[in-house]
Amino acid sequence: MKLIHMADLHLDAKMETGLTAARARERRAELLTTFCRAIDAGKEQGAVAVLLAGDLFDTDRVSESTRRSVGDVICEHPSLHFFYVAGNHDASVAPLFPGDVPPANWTAFGGEGWGSVVMDGIRISATPDIDRPGIYDELPIAAPGEFHIVMLHGQIVRTGAGGGERIPLRLLQNRGIDYLALGHEHAHRCESLDARGQWAYAGCPEGRGFDECGQKGYILLDTDAPLDARVTFCPVAKRTLHLVEVDVSICETAGEIKACIQEAVEGIASEDMVKVVLTGGISPDLILDTVYLSKLLSERFYFSRLSDETRLAIRPEDYATDVSLKGEFIRTVMASRLSEEQKQRTILCGLRALRGEEVDV
Repeated sequence: MKLIHMADLHLDAKMETGLTAARARERRAELLTTFCRAIDAGKEQGAVAVLLAGDLFDTDRVSESTRRSVGDVICEHPSLHFFYVAGNHDASVAPLFPGDVPPANWTAFGGEGWGSVVMDGIRISATPDIDRPGIYDELPIAAPGEFHIVMLHGQIVRTGAGGGERIPLRLLQNRGIDYLALGHEHAHRCESLDARGQWAYAGCPEGRGFDECGQKGYILLDTDAPLDARVTFCPVAKRTLHLVEVDVSICETAGEIKACIQEAVEGIASEDMVKVVLTGGISPDLILDTVYLSKLLSERFYFSRLSDETRLAIRPEDYATDVSLKGEFIRTVMASRLSEEQKQRTILCGLRALRGEEVDV
């Protein structure tokens, strides 16, 4: 049997990445369409069920249209059975279905303790109640021959106790689990649980900020495949987020910096979102026009951001005998009791002022 494992969609999230209001609305809509696209793709791959491992929504204040859209997707796929366990973001979401009457293909695990159902030889057990003492002692036991899937939302910890959002791995090992379907981490991860099973985070299907870069998607779980071939990660995101560091230490001109940036982002799709971070030491005489560079990026990508984390590469000996105003200024600042960060900032602002440029204060 094949199943889709998804988590952390965070539908109706604010999308606070510096987007305009219009782009933020567009990205919220794309989260929903990515959910639909993943369901359709998994169904084409032969999936018969969907494991939604929490944080389907971002908060408990979910728009009526979003809730109804999710409910419609579920109702429009009666051949897929949806299994859902709430995450820390969506524990009190309003009803998804008209009249709060769920369809036959929807199972939500809630309340206290474990829920457990069997479908065609697959036992699926889940609880949102992971912080209750002794909860793992009550884990349902699969019957002989059953493939046991356990759904939880929280942070795996290898040592220590559970509680809060922590899931102690040691309390789930050697408990007859074939697949531990997890939500909470936004990057895909799959590792061995014990000799019998695996645990995996599907990650979020769409990155929302630049702490969620890289490929995003869902897991296709094949319960009939050998242990090392059960899990297939399937990218599905509308847009990929990229964090690109560009060391400009070797650059001597603004043109060389521009060329380094262009080379670093070569091959990234125009519909993606990119944050470029400039690093390294640059000469005090090099004019770094971040407004111009930001404009170049914004014209190439759906969304871009430029962050200047360069430092001034200053050798005091180069200015020891410089009788110019610049030389006197740099010597004075370097000899001061300012911190290194304050010296860098002061010299940068001073040199900009000497060149007649605008100074950020």
